[in-house]
Amino acid sequence: RANKETLVKAKKYYDDALKIYTNLGNVSQSRFIHVHTYLGEIAYYEGKYDESMEHFEECLRRSDDSEKSKKLLEEIYSFVGAIKLKQNKVEEGVKFYEKAVDVCKGLENKSKHLDYHYQNLGAAYKKKGDFEKAKEAYEKALDFAEREHGKKDERTLKNAKQLLQMVSKLDLKDAAEKLKSRYEL
Repeated sequence: RANKETLVKAKKYYDDALKIYTNLGNVSQSRFIHVHTYLGEIAYYEGKYDESMEHFEECLRRSDDSEKSKKLLEEIYSFVGAIKLKQNKVEEGVKFYEKAVDVCKGLENKSKHLDYHYQNLGAAYKKKGDFEKAKEAYEKALDFAEREHGKKDERTLKNAKQLLQMVSKLDLKDAAEKLKSRYEL
């Protein structure tokens, strides 16, 4: 998402912030979670999955039931799911994507990313070889995207295309034709 130079600068700033917060001693847990989330993301984009996991595990250790924590948890669970898939730990990846969906559903009025989490869950089921569950996840992603963004929106059409690929793989010709017709694919 960002060029390497930007990631290096961002990492330095967040490392410095973490040191300052640690030295201050009386800093809210949500600030630590926020910094660890960004450091985890940076490590993820650098391909340093073990380092990324350390930061995300710290986030999970410090999280609580506050709205701030919950908003970050949906993102953390999604990243952890992605890491697990990259490590070919598909079953664990599925579980973390399911957690991301659950947290996001609890924040549905405040979060517009539910379709994204369902897409990830669908991809994880697809990698697992459970095409029926993948189809269900893609259907939920499409339903949410269309409700939130409309039938012609780019996100909705992306979801429709993913679902079309899955129903085609399952050889559901009628469903495929309905999707093609409804979304002009």
